[in-house]
Amino acid sequence: MLTALGGNYFYICTMKSPFMKYLLIVLIVVISQTLSGQQIKWIQADDSSVEDILSIADNKERVTCFFMHADWSRQSRHMEDVFFHDHDVNKYYSQHFINAKINVGEGKSNRIITNYKISSLPALVFVDTDGNVLKVASNKGLFSGRAILKVARLAMKEPGEMDWSYYRDQYRGGQRDWQFLEYYIDERMLETGLPTPYHIIEEYIYDVPEEGRMQNARVRNYILAYANPSNELYTIMRQEQAKIQELHNVVMSIDIFGRMLNEAQRSRYMRVDNIKRQLQSDFGELSYPALEYYEIVNALNTSKSNAYVDEYFEFIKKYHLQPTYYECILPLVLSNEPVNQEYLNLLLEYFKDSVRSFNNDIFDNAIITGLLLKSGNVEDAMLFAQTAINKVDLLPLNKIEEKCIVYMQKVANGHSNISIYPILEDVF
Repeated sequence: MLTALGGNYFYICTMKSPFMKYLLIVLIVVISQTLSGQQIKWIQADDSSVEDILSIADNKERVTCFFMHADWSRQSRHMEDVFFHDHDVNKYYSQHFINAKINVGEGKSNRIITNYKISSLPALVFVDTDGNVLKVASNKGLFSGRAILKVARLAMKEPGEMDWSYYRDQYRGGQRDWQFLEYYIDERMLETGLPTPYHIIEEYIYDVPEEGRMQNARVRNYILAYANPSNELYTIMRQEQAKIQELHNVVMSIDIFGRMLNEAQRSRYMRVDNIKRQLQSDFGELSYPALEYYEIVNALNTSKSNAYVDEYFEFIKKYHLQPTYYECILPLVLSNEPVNQEYLNLLLEYFKDSVRSFNNDIFDNAIITGLLLKSGNVEDAMLFAQTAINKVDLLPLNKIEEKCIVYMQKVANGHSNISIYPILEDVF
């Protein structure tokens, strides 16, 4: 049996004596709460310890929160590493619950999955002192700290905290004023985890007083995210050019106008050439970076793609952008001979930033290894690959990640002539 009173987790192994196991859990809960302040301290549990944890919660007159997770679930990891570290979430869960983690992926918790009717992971289950389930929340809505706090407050029946059914029934009953629709949009997202349908966004925007639409950041963002030449929000956007000009930059141009061009490319009913002419006519130079970027990216997907690699990098240097369109660029740069060291350095910087920002991604680490090898930094590639492998603490999710781990291990073992390119061919 191993306990780590100073860490984030407690490991409780099955003990022959129920009384001793009970005393152990009491000790862990008391000491962890003393040490933690407002920091969530989780009890690591499984089927065999659930009843003991509920008994402790009963004695302390607190609700139990079971966090059901699995090693293969990235959303579980993100909840643990990010959402549960939100200050408000941390404080609320520490103050109100006995918190227990159950790793369903280990195959030792089938009974609790059945008892609490868990259909997807991750999940949060809140149980009161009488053993009654107060609320079960599954993966679809657990996508933010706010969502996790919301389900906890609902479980505790906090005054003024309304369930999704309240907002749904109000909407079905004809409630459409914009203040209500703000809550409705948020609650729908928390409940379903799905994008908001266009007609609801349109109802919301058109109920906001016209003189304040573009001054309201939320409304403005919806207009920019949903407008295209075939809907009414595009008309509002066109009428508010002064505000668009005030906000405008190259990244915004590529995001907003580029999205419209890509939607037209996928649509049966819109011609890209017509959209290009319309954007130039309606927005002029505001749309030019997006139009230029769209042409370059599409050229990179043709049989003459190599001829446009230089043009692509000239574009991103011109506007001080990162080489984000690596689906096209990366295989081309890695397959070219002789190698352009400047392009490799730009891609290396981009992927290293990506790894720093979005945790230890196996695929991105394999790409960095490949770029280091391609640029002739063999020792750096070997060291980086070994470090990346040492940091892998989850099972690979798919065949690509498995190949990436094998690739990095070979590089770490001194195979300097091995290329990342075959993996990229599988992906792109």
